[in-house]
Amino acid sequence: MKRSLASLGLHEYYALEGAHSLACTLFTTCVMFWTERRYGYSSAWNLWLNAVQGLAYVVSSWVGGMLADRLGYDRQLRVAIVAAGVLLLCGWLPAWRGTPFVVTTLYALTMGATWPALEAVILHAPGRLTMPQRMGIYNVMWAVVGAVGVFGSAPLFALRPSVVFWLPGVLHAGEALYMWVRRGRGGEGVGLTAMELPHRGNHVAFLLKRRLLYTAWVANAVGYMLCAAFVAVAPFVGQRLGLSVRDAIWLVSVYLIARGVGFVLFWRWEGWHYHVVWNVAAAIVGPASMAVVLLISHAGAAVVALAMFGLAHSMSYAGSLYYSVDRGEEKGAHSGLHEAILGLGIFAGPLAGAAGAALWRAPFAAEVTVLTMAFCATIAGLGWIYTARRE
Repeated sequence: MKRSLASLGLHEYYALEGAHSLACTLFTTCVMFWTERRYGYSSAWNLWLNAVQGLAYVVSSWVGGMLADRLGYDRQLRVAIVAAGVLLLCGWLPAWRGTPFVVTTLYALTMGATWPALEAVILHAPGRLTMPQRMGIYNVMWAVVGAVGVFGSAPLFALRPSVVFWLPGVLHAGEALYMWVRRGRGGEGVGLTAMELPHRGNHVAFLLKRRLLYTAWVANAVGYMLCAAFVAVAPFVGQRLGLSVRDAIWLVSVYLIARGVGFVLFWRWEGWHYHVVWNVAAAIVGPASMAVVLLISHAGAAVVALAMFGLAHSMSYAGSLYYSVDRGEEKGAHSGLHEAILGLGIFAGPLAGAAGAALWRAPFAAEVTVLTMAFCATIAGLGWIYTARRE
C-alpha cells in the first residue's frame, strides 16, 4: 500500500507533539500519585501497574510502527488521539480498585500508535531541516513541554487530583480537533523530506551504525527501566524524604527538566554522533545516579542525582532514536522498534521491583532488585556488544 503523504506542515507536527507530550507525561507521571491517594496503592501495586503499562506499550508500539507505514501516519494519529481523549475523559469515573490497570493499559495502546507515527511523519514532512536537526528538535519538544507540564501540574494536583485525567483528556481533544480542521490544508510545505537531505550518516559504515544502535538500545532500555521504577515509587520516596505531594511531584520534574536540558545540548551539538563512548557513558552514569536517588534518604543528594540521571537518559534516548531512524526507509517500523525497546525497560524495571518487594519483606527490597537488574543488564548488554565487535 502506498504511504500517505503528510497532511500538515512540519511546524504543525511539532506543535501536536508538544501537546501530546504534555498530556502523556502528565498522566503517566501523576497517575501514580492518584492511585496512592484514591485507592491506597502501595509501592508494589504501583510497580505492577507500571509493569503492565510497559508490556502493553512494547506490543502496541512495535505493531503501531509497522501499521503506520501501511495505513498512513495521519490516519493512525487521528484515530489514536481521539481514543486517548475519550479514554481519559471517562477513565477517572469508575471507583473500582482495578480501574487504573484498565485505563493505563488502554492508554499505553494509544501511545504505542501515536509516538512511532509522529516520529516517522516528522521525517516525511517537507522542510529544510536535515534528519539530525529534526530529531534534535523532536526530542527537545516532547521532553521540555512534558517536564514543564508536570512541574506546573503539581499545585493543581494538590488541589484537585482529577487533573491527571481531565487536563490530558482536553489536550487530546484539542489535538484531534486541530488535525480534523487542518486536514489536507497544511501539507504543501517547502523543501524536501529528511531522507532526501544529505547528512553525515550517509557516509558511515553499516557495521558501525549497527554497533552504535545496539549500544544506544541497551542504555535506553536500562534508562527507562530505572525511570519507570522511580516514577512508580516516587510518592513513597517523597514520603521518606518528608516531602508534600506537591514537592514530590516537583522532585520527579527535576529528572524531566534535566533530560530536556540534555536534549537541547545534544540537538545543538552533533559531536556525539557516531561515537560509541557517549552511549556507554550514559549506560554507566544512569544506574549509578539512580542508586543514590533510591537508596539515600537525603533530598539534596536526590536532586543532584536526578539531574545527572536526566542528562544521562537524554543521551541514551537521543542515540536510540537517532540511530534507529538512520537506517532504511520504513521509518514507522524503525521508530516503533525504538519505542518497543524503551517499553521493554518500562516493563522490566517495575516488574523487577514488584517481584523483589513480594519475595523479600525487607526495606529497599524493590529498589535493590531494580538496581541489581539494571547493573546486570548494562554489563551483559555492553559485554555482548564488545564480544560481537571482535568477531
